[in-house]
Amino acid sequence: MALEKYNGEWQISIKEDFSWDVSVYIFRHVIEGTEMLKVGKNGSLEYGAIIPHGGSKDVKPTFQLPPETLQSLFDALQKRGMKPSDQSFVEGKLQATEKHLEDMRKIAFEIPTEVINIDAGASSEKSI
Repeated sequence: MALEKYNGEWQISIKEDFSWDVSVYIFRHVIEGTEMLKVGKNGSLEYGAIIPHGGSKDVKPTFQLPPETLQSLFDALQKRGMKPSDQSFVEGKLQATEKHLEDMRKIAFEIPTEVINIDAGASSEKSI
């Protein structure tokens, strides 16, 4: 595994399981392996064990929630102004597309104010 893989940035993986709940894994790659977060006895997130590279495939999720509760959490985060990292990029592309469509409507539906006569036999140079 390349050294840049061990950047220590926290990542989140969400998986649906057979219990109808959604499993949420919060982890980061460190040189020793994969460090997991877990929910502690008082309900706060704590650092969990570091799973060595190639270690156990039976990793417990950080927490599990029913899908509707996870959706409520996402909605609450959005109300607080949080949004996906790539949403600004998507919003920018949407604004550019809307501007392009507005320009195309002007071109398509604008009535020309000047008539240009084109003579197929004439040269492309204008005489003054």
